[in-house]
Amino acid sequence: MKNLITLDLDHNHFTGFIPSLLGQLTKLEFLYLNGNRIKGSIPFKIGQLENANTIFLNNNNLTGVIPSSLGNLTNMIYLTLRGNQISGYIPPEIGNLRTLSHLDISENLISGNIPSQLGNLKQVDYFNLSHNNLSGPIPHSLSNYTSTKIDLSQNHLEGHIPFQLLSRAPLEAFAHNNVLCGEVKGLPHCKKSYHPIILITLVSLSTTVVILG
Repeated sequence: MKNLITLDLDHNHFTGFIPSLLGQLTKLEFLYLNGNRIKGSIPFKIGQLENANTIFLNNNNLTGVIPSSLGNLTNMIYLTLRGNQISGYIPPEIGNLRTLSHLDISENLISGNIPSQLGNLKQVDYFNLSHNNLSGPIPHSLSNYTSTKIDLSQNHLEGHIPFQLLSRAPLEAFAHNNVLCGEVKGLPHCKKSYHPIILITLVSLSTTVVILG
């Protein structure tokens, strides 16, 4: 079993949990457990599958969080966790997966901000974080995506949409969020926020602070 390269158990009626012993299959490249009734959390030891390039865990009943150990799988090309009940945050370690082509964690209960480290995924051509509870701004680092099909809809995102993303993705990719804005037709224009300018002048041993309103 330790020499197993492909484990394909998709679309059965399997229940139960993903065992931590899975991490011992260090030669595994392809893992398909999608379309079952598997529950519980994704084991942290999944990060020991150093040769894995495809992991499909979508359409199960998984809970818990996305383990940060997934960031160890630097050969990963396809990672799909769609359609579960995974909560918590997106670990910034996912940004280590520089060869990733397909990332889908949509239709979960993920919250928090989108980590700026996801901008390191310059090979990604499908990026779907839709139907979650993500909040905060869209990081400017996502402008690094050049030919990516992106979907950030159905979240609680707010603020400015980077212009480079707007030029490559339809408005539907950003629909049903809190208040997103941008400089294109169909979106509210972004209001410039006020930031006082603080000038610090050093004169001999004294410091003068002037706040310009």
